[in-house]
Amino acid sequence: MKRITEEEFWELYEMLPESLQTQIFSSKTASAIQGILERHDLMGEKGEDIPELVGNILLGVTPEEKLEAELEAMGIKKQKAEEVGNEIYNAVLKPVRIDLEKIQRNKKRKERLKNAPGTESEEESSDEYSESL
Repeated sequence: MKRITEEEFWELYEMLPESLQTQIFSSKTASAIQGILERHDLMGEKGEDIPELVGNILLGVTPEEKLEAELEAMGIKKQKAEEVGNEIYNAVLKPVRIDLEKIQRNKKRKERLKNAPGTESEEESSDEYSESL
């Protein structure tokens, strides 16, 4: 899982649509994640990185489609990773899916433009979520 600094977090957070900002700090989100961790016996060290992973997805740092693979990389068995991933998707990600898709599309578009010949360099480019959400 990619780690970001506190400064990077706030820079990305400020560019998010309100729905994603709200979802990141929502008590409903925290309760949903805690409930999922408890149901799957992932409290404590086993699941300590899961809230950060969900935050990274909401920030656009980690693509949503990598959720299960990231859970497996944390040492969670495939079947449990699928179950946990489905529950996280339904409880936390699905309600803000449209904005998540916009962020990922913008990120992919920016990467394509950055790598295309004759386009602006990374230093010249504007913020990561430059397209109006």
